[in-house]
Amino acid sequence: MSASADPETMLGTLSMLIADSVAARFRELGMSQTEAATLLCIHEHPGVNIGHVARTADISHSAAVRSVDRLVDRKLVDRWISPSDQRAVELTCSPMGKALSQKLFNARRETTRLLMDRLNPKQRTALTEFVDLMLEGVAERRSAAWRLCRFCDRSICPIPACPIGRCVQVEDTGAIR
Repeated sequence: MSASADPETMLGTLSMLIADSVAARFRELGMSQTEAATLLCIHEHPGVNIGHVARTADISHSAAVRSVDRLVDRKLVDRWISPSDQRAVELTCSPMGKALSQKLFNARRETTRLLMDRLNPKQRTALTEFVDLMLEGVAERRSAAWRLCRFCDRSICPIPACPIGRCVQVEDTGAIR
């Protein structure tokens, strides 16, 4: 690191590089960031409703409806009348939606893997510890954790390992995932 390098600026630049790279990979798969967030939310939380999707993707209710409509039209998401409340609609991924979800997870991981591959094992361990410290406790509510982790593959990052998930002050006795 040069003497004039500002760590906050460099971290901000790195975050933009990752975000832009992930968005480009999602576009290569035919998905906008909103559609990807919507699909992955439904994949990770089968049976969710539009309100949950809107909160997780950090979009308006009407934007969530439009995103779900596009995914239904593409046969990636199925809508069901809730068996417990005939007025409510539940959302699940179709088999095609599940397959695309895995491709989205892989695209995100590949983006970060390319950067991580530049580090030796000792640097990777140090980076993991620093990132863990920076992320720990940033989400105080489940809805904030869902939003921050909206592109995370929970099969790889379960709650005990997740610095965001393990520190959430749970609103009730349920887990965040």
